[in-house]
Amino acid sequence: MVLPYEPHSIKFEDVYYSVDMPPEMKDQGVVEDKLVLLKGVTGAFRPGVLTVLMGVGGAGKTTLMDVLAAWLYRPPEVDSETRRMFIEEVMDLI
Repeated sequence: MVLPYEPHSIKFEDVYYSVDMPPEMKDQGVVEDKLVLLKGVTGAFRPGVLTVLMGVGGAGKTTLMDVLAAWLYRPPEVDSETRRMFIEEVMDLI
């Protein structure tokens, strides 16, 4: 089965992401309520163009991909069989 493919560009600007301050950090004297994990991140992904996300450990690469993935999930009306076929198709392409 070949799933329909529509090329899309993804652009994100000035992305901020924070979580509640961990209690361990509060115990060490940190007074802020939020820990900022992403601050003003901007970028784009274009179809047919290899994009590399680079940075030192702890720079927020995985956090950024997790945040962007929350915006790209398939809608809930897509049944599990279609999801499975989509995943298999992507794996075959890779």
